Amino acid sequence: MASLESPVFRFLLFVSLVLLVGSAGFVRFLESRAGAVSPATARLFTWLHRLGAGLLIAVSLLDVGFTARRALGEINPYLYFAYLTRTWNGQWVILRVIIALGLLWLSLRPRVDWQTLIGRHAALLERTVFVVLSIVAAVTVSMTSHAGSRGELWPIISDLVHLLAMLTWVGSVFFTVLFTFREPRDGVNVLERVSTVALVSVGAIALTGAFSSLVRLWHPALLTITNYGQTWVFKLTLVAAVLALAGINRFMWMPLLRRIPSRLPRFQRVMRLEAVLLTVVLMATSALTSTAPPEQGAGLKRSVSFKQSKNGYTLEGVASPTPLGGARLEFTLTDAKAAPLPDDVRVEGIFDMSSHGMGPLTLNLERLGAGRFAGDGFFGQTGDFDAVIKIPQAEWRVVLPSR
Repeated sequence: MASLESPVFRFLLFVSLVLLVGSAGFVRFLESRAGAVSPATARLFTWLHRLGAGLLIAVSLLDVGFTARRALGEINPYLYFAYLTRTWNGQWVILRVIIALGLLWLSLRPRVDWQTLIGRHAALLERTVFVVLSIVAAVTVSMTSHAGSRGELWPIISDLVHLLAMLTWVGSVFFTVLFTFREPRDGVNVLERVSTVALVSVGAIALTGAFSSLVRLWHPALLTITNYGQTWVFKLTLVAAVLALAGINRFMWMPLLRRIPSRLPRFQRVMRLEAVLLTVVLMATSALTSTAPPEQGAGLKRSVSFKQSKNGYTLEGVASPTPLGGARLEFTLTDAKAAPLPDDVRVEGIFDMSSHGMGPLTLNLERLGAGRFAGDGFFGQTGDFDAVIKIPQAEWRVVLPSR
């Protein structure tokens, strides 16, 4: 199970990485000429970088506390330290905090005099250290994701590349909007690089996203019957909207800016819409990565017959496996006189796995006739589920042995 299950925590984690890695990366690689940076912009980017480091550390450590409380039922300093130092999630968080401090150190003043230490390769060394630390920071996130918790190599690599490409794309757009150029021509030159970087990032996102969808959504029906699939479709729709806007910027605005650089401030205002849409994409990504993907092979092991009586009412039926991984229930409800349940009595059903911290899954019931009902649902997770059937007068719980 992923450690950052809350979409809010995950969104703040992504934002902190954009601020920490994106601000420094933009200045180092996309706008690397110091003469083109105004003093006010330099100060803004420095503080955004430091804010990102502080936010990343705070969010990561808070996440450990919330996760430990969910797992243990309570939290105190001893349990917090034990969870932080002895669990998979906690140990990756420790490394993430160390990396955040390392990235913060690179931006502090007075900075390390790389030129004195190693001579003419100083800039290359500083950039290399920055890239390595940034990649390791992303690794700590991927290793606490769904793919990381399952220990699957290629999904982990795909998740890491997807995350790095997303941070690069969002960061390049976001900081281009914030950047104040001394000369419009300098801004146009930077936009040329940003456009190329964004194009490469989108390609990487498309490839890794397609791979992840094939691994986690192995059947088209999962796009509509699972929360993960529905969230994935929503995110894909948002990304398509951003790509349409990015295409307009690349193929309409860029040729215009090459001819008339003075239009740069106006174009930066247009890019604000792309930045806003990318922020919404980050929110959708946060929701997606906080939702457990469906597990292939989950579902009812075998058909199960059941009969239970409670408060004078009797539930009798059979649960059968479904092809995708779930169960279909067909049952009858009768009263104390063995008469079918009246049509005006409300009947509800859920699949419950609350003992594992899972929310209930709705059992979509249909009335087949007098006192006869049927409904099915998709489990999506391995482990035993309970079918819970409710009427105002009684409630039944049927254990379903699942894979």
